Amino acid sequence: MRAFFTVPILLFASMTARADDVAAACQEPGWDMRREIAAFRDVGTATEAGTDPRATPAIEIGRVYALRLKPQRSVKFARTPQKFAQQDGAVAGLAHLSVTQSGKYRITSDAPLWIDIVAPSGTLQASEFNGWHQCGLFRKSLIYAFSAGQPLVLQLSGGSAPVVKVAIEPL
Repeated sequence: MRAFFTVPILLFASMTARADDVAAACQEPGWDMRREIAAFRDVGTATEAGTDPRATPAIEIGRVYALRLKPQRSVKFARTPQKFAQQDGAVAGLAHLSVTQSGKYRITSDAPLWIDIVAPSGTLQASEFNGWHQCGLFRKSLIYAFSAGQPLVLQLSGGSAPVVKVAIEPL
């Protein structure tokens, strides 16, 4: 009878330890990734990425999306990606967003690809970047300063995964 109770307790302890290991691999001093860790454990809202900046899906701040990307050659970018590569089989996609409050926002994705944010004035520069190579939930994060009410285009390019999770969080 004692073994009957011991096995479930050991399984639960093992699962909890693995979850803690994942969370530890997804943190770094100065980068509080708790919201992303929680969000990326979800499957995300399935969304078809756009191929033309005039007809892109809207994404909201604070949600994780599973964007289905398209062959990169079929995507018309708002601006040429800052790191543009014409590799065979590369996938890409577009989405648009706007924020109601000016400030810093972190964009996180679960795949190695190039991320650009395009504003009416041009391509914005990320102020910070982090690669999460040991994290099983996400791969890279960038921090940008956004102005309230400004229309923005999220450009993903040079990817290989057909579906990419993306989240944008306020800081």
